[in-house]
Amino acid sequence: MNAALPLRIRHAAESFVVEDVGGLALVYVYFEEDPSWQRLVNRLSGADAKV
Repeated sequence: MNAALPLRIRHAAESFVVEDVGGLALVYVYFEEDPSWQRLVNRLSGADAKV
């Protein structure tokens, strides 16, 4: 079965959280807006993390 699950994406301080319909956090995608810190901590930019 290939049905899409009802998911919600919530923006937290330095991450996006993908939650299921019950509010259970399934994935955290961390990002950093400062380009010098992006390289240092190996994180995506906020725009890249949204995709």
